[in-house]
Amino acid sequence: MIDYFEDPYDNWSMDYDNLRLSYSGFNCYVQCPLQWRFKYVDRVPQTREPDKSLVFGSTVHGAINRFYNGTDRSMDALQYCLDVEYKERYFVAGGPIFPSHEEDLYEARRQLRLLHYRHEREGLLDCPFRSELKFEFKPREFKGVTVNGFIDNLFFAKGVPQIVDYKTGSTRYSQKEVDENDQLTIYAMFAKSKGMDVEKCAIHMTKFDSKIFTKRTTEHFQDLILRMEEVVERIRSQDFPATPSFKSCRFCPFNKMCPESMCK
Repeated sequence: MIDYFEDPYDNWSMDYDNLRLSYSGFNCYVQCPLQWRFKYVDRVPQTREPDKSLVFGSTVHGAINRFYNGTDRSMDALQYCLDVEYKERYFVAGGPIFPSHEEDLYEARRQLRLLHYRHEREGLLDCPFRSELKFEFKPREFKGVTVNGFIDNLFFAKGVPQIVDYKTGSTRYSQKEVDENDQLTIYAMFAKSKGMDVEKCAIHMTKFDSKIFTKRTTEHFQDLILRMEEVVERIRSQDFPATPSFKSCRFCPFNKMCPESMCK
């Protein structure tokens, strides 16, 4: 294996016998094992400039979470939550971090108005829920592996569990893509581990006011488990080859320092 660094960071040592794997970590390894090593083993500091789309997404997610953890379910309350998140995330001591920040605020307000209307129609404003649900579980198929993450919203409309993952960007997901989405499968696996039979999972594309539902079956779980087993085995064998491509390298936070990067 090529050693890209002479000195370890913070005397950190990866515990390969007790791995923690989230959806983002799993997907990171699938996209490029070397990026996974940089991020999770070598723990290379990520020094990229703030990503506008990520800041926008975290602002909208933060507003939804703040709204559902309050008691006021009005549209005005949701807009107030957005204003709080916007000020916290878009401004630093010297002023705004992006010159076109006001455009993002208008767009976030539009998306959240549409979301509020939809949640009102679907009866999700007043039903039991968990927002930004932090979870972890140990699949019995893996020894020494903890799967962890956050679920945007878990609703219990009329007693029926419904997992919702919000997407705020410009990507339009097809029904096929939602049916095959590993992130929703991991969320449903967690719910099942807690005795919940989730009948509905959905990706809610807030930009387009589009919500696509799907179900998860035993076949979904078995397929993902097989692929995760392979990833865990390769991580434990410290198999971290670079798999460069323009798409993956373009958004990689380590593309300036990686010797295999296609986007220096």
